[in-house]
Amino acid sequence: MTQPMPRKLKNGRDERATNIARAVGTALKEARTFAKLSQTALAEKIGVSRQLYCDIEAGRVSPRVDQVDAIATVCGVSPTTIVRRSVDLINV
Repeated sequence: MTQPMPRKLKNGRDERATNIARAVGTALKEARTFAKLSQTALAEKIGVSRQLYCDIEAGRVSPRVDQVDAIATVCGVSPTTIVRRSVDLINV
């Protein structure tokens, strides 16, 4: 039995990709709030615009690996923590 094709959303991403992006965004938001940083402050520290960072947290944009690493470093957590938390959120 084959898996059904994922449903494409307006922006061209399928549901699974959207759910993953949202989970990563939530994990990054949790790390940022743990570090007591505003979106603006974190965006400045990693060298991206506030709007881009907001889009990442909202799951509208998937962050690059180097961005996840930079965010984790600024927040004082490991990138592995971000990934594990994202997986936990996906599997809820």
